[in-house]
Amino acid sequence: MHIINNSITRYRRELKVTLITLTISLIVWGMVTWETSMVLWRRIELGNVITIIEQILFILIIQVLLYGNFVYQLTRIGYLKRRINHQRASTEELDKHYESNAPSLSILIPTYKEEIKVVERTMLSAALQDYPKRRISLLIDDPPTTQDPLALKALDDIRRLPKTLQANFNEMALPFISAFDDFELCKLRVNIDLSVEVVRLADLNNIAADSIDSLASCFAISDHADMLLQDKVFRPISSGLRQRALKLTNMLNSQSTFELEQIQREYYRLSCLFTVEFTSFERKRYVNLSHEPNKAMNLNSYIGLMGEEYSKELGSDGRLSK
Repeated sequence: MHIINNSITRYRRELKVTLITLTISLIVWGMVTWETSMVLWRRIELGNVITIIEQILFILIIQVLLYGNFVYQLTRIGYLKRRINHQRASTEELDKHYESNAPSLSILIPTYKEEIKVVERTMLSAALQDYPKRRISLLIDDPPTTQDPLALKALDDIRRLPKTLQANFNEMALPFISAFDDFELCKLRVNIDLSVEVVRLADLNNIAADSIDSLASCFAISDHADMLLQDKVFRPISSGLRQRALKLTNMLNSQSTFELEQIQREYYRLSCLFTVEFTSFERKRYVNLSHEPNKAMNLNSYIGLMGEEYSKELGSDGRLSK
C-alpha cells in the first residue's frame, strides 16, 4: 500500500508539471503564431512571392512541431490521469472467479528467435496470473528447416520449454489438487470440522509460498528483467499466500465463523495456482498457413484456428497440413 501511495503522489506531481508545461507551450504557440503571421503579412504587402512562400513553409514547420508537442503533452495528461484513478481489483473481486464456472483464459505468447530465458520469464509471468483456468500457448515462429546448428539447438530448446514447465507445474500442483479432492469427499460428511480445514488451508498456503520461493530461487538476478520478475511476480504472489495463511490463522484464533463455501473456494484457489496448460504451435510447419515473416500473422494464424478441431496430414514433401 505504501508503494502504491508513493506512485500516486509521483503521478500527481508529474501531472502538475505537465499542465504547467502545457500552459507555457500554449503561450509560446500564441506568441510564435502572432509573430510569424505578422512577418507573413508584411511580406504579402511587399509582394515578394519567394519570401512569402518561404514564410508560409516556415510557419507550417513551426506549427507541425508545436502540434506534435501538444499531442504528446495531452496524451501524457490522459495517461497520468488514468494511472491516478486506476484501482487494482480487490481480493473480493478476484475471488468471484473462483466462485463460478469462469471461462477459460488463453494467453498467446509469440516468439521469434528469442533467448530462451526471455521466453521462460514471459511464460512464468503469464502462468502465475490469478485466474482459475489458464492455457499458455507459445507461438514459435523460428524457421523449422534452418541448417544453422546453433539456430537448430535454440529451436529445440524453445520446443522443449513448454513440456519442461508443464512437468514442473504438474508436480507443484499435485498436493493442492489432492487436498481439494480430499475436501470434496470430506464435505459430504455431515459433521465436517471446518476449523481443521482452516488449519490445513493455512499450512497449504505456506507450502504454496515455499514453492513460489523455490521457483524464484532458480532465477539468479543478472539484469533488470530478472529483477522485474522477482519484484512483480514471485514476491507479490509469495507474500500474498503467506498473508492468506496468517489471515486464516488469525480468524481461527479469534474464533470467527467459517462458511463451507468459503473453505471450498480457498481449496479451489490453491488447486488452480499451479494448474496450467502449456502448449506450443509452429505455423511454419504447415503448408496451408501463412508464412509471412511478421508477428501479427503469427498471432492471426493461431487465432484463426481457435475454437475448432483439426487433424494433421503429412504430405509427400514431408510437410504438414492442418
